[in-house]
Amino acid sequence: MAIRKLRSESEAAMSARFFSFILGLAMSPFFCHAKQFAPRPASTMTETVSVTELRVPSAAAKELRLSLKQFDAGDFRESARHLERVIQVDNHIPAAHHNLGVCYMRLREYEKAVGEFQRALALDPHMMTTRTSLAEALFVLRRYSEAEEAAHEAYELEPKNPIARYLFSRILAIEGHDTPEVIEMLRASRAQFPAAHLVLACMLLKQRATDDALFELREYLKQPDPPEKIKVVSMIERLTNSGGAATCAMN
Repeated sequence: MAIRKLRSESEAAMSARFFSFILGLAMSPFFCHAKQFAPRPASTMTETVSVTELRVPSAAAKELRLSLKQFDAGDFRESARHLERVIQVDNHIPAAHHNLGVCYMRLREYEKAVGEFQRALALDPHMMTTRTSLAEALFVLRRYSEAEEAAHEAYELEPKNPIARYLFSRILAIEGHDTPEVIEMLRASRAQFPAAHLVLACMLLKQRATDDALFELREYLKQPDPPEKIKVVSMIERLTNSGGAATCAMN
């Protein structure tokens, strides 16, 4: 692994600016997804219907169906209203609380999202998607110690879960845990989560491994239409111009 040291204080300052950029990019929530339901209408208002392994009242099933329709249409506020009605009918449906939390995340009402994810987990502690969503919401709120705890619990439950692994390692990286273990977790996440390249680049710049950071930035740009492409290209140019051509043997 070829490493070129940062050669000037201006380059170190560049690293600090890049860290701020990465932090901003990493704050964007992107793991939360609503669970999909396929309820069938019941013959009476008291009959329950099967909804992805749950038994729910017919009135709740109707609202769940309407909520998903609005969610798919991008109307997260109306989707949330339907889910709030579901909970009025039956507040013991874990997936309804989860979906409401997802809607609140999309609406940037993160505190409310945390509450719904916590309610869902109180009803069903085995909902992995809810655990990772809770960690994401806490992270966006900059409640880092709580986010780390939630992500760690998810990772311990399913160490091979790629979302749990990436989220846990990303939180640790932002908290400043630049350990070999965290770096390896992020490297294992790169194929599925391209933003891991950016988090790695940030960590490597802090360690003054500029060539390796450049490698990660260039790999990030290989994906189709990468977010923040202009900023990443600009950072590559600045890093390259500050120290000459970079080489890296991290293939």
